[in-house]
Amino acid sequence: PASCRDDTLFQSVSTYHVASTPNLTCIITGAVFNVLLVRELASRFEQAKIPVTADSVNPRYCVSELPRNLPFVLRIIYRLMEMLLARTAEEGSRQLVWAAIGRPGQKDMNGAFVMNYTITEPSDFVISEKGKEAGERVWVSLSKRRSLSNYQTESTIG
Repeated sequence: PASCRDDTLFQSVSTYHVASTPNLTCIITGAVFNVLLVRELASRFEQAKIPVTADSVNPRYCVSELPRNLPFVLRIIYRLMEMLLARTAEEGSRQLVWAAIGRPGQKDMNGAFVMNYTITEPSDFVISEKGKEAGERVWVSLSKRRSLSNYQTESTIG
């Protein structure tokens, strides 16, 4: 649609997040963009008859070294949260591998959102018509920024 043709999407989101929101909102917005982009990519693969599966995966909260440079008190809080809520890095990686290969004979992985070793419906917005339009807009914005757009990508999946 014509509404998908502008390149202000990422600039607007970036300006909004830098000016007024905490990092958690940035993470959530990035996750939604990821799901929208993968669903659009999967749709384009299907239209171009490319036998590649694209899916989004949420490995959930995993133990990592991300807090290593935080102030001491925040590192303690982060480590407590890890003890209570986080998966091990190995468990998170198994989720990534499962999303990559699925189950033998599974046909519905393309464009899927995978969490806890199952295909999960992402959200009402993502599966709505507005979500499809948002996915197209994300694709167009990234293509304009040349993040995804090169000769091979343009000629193969548009």
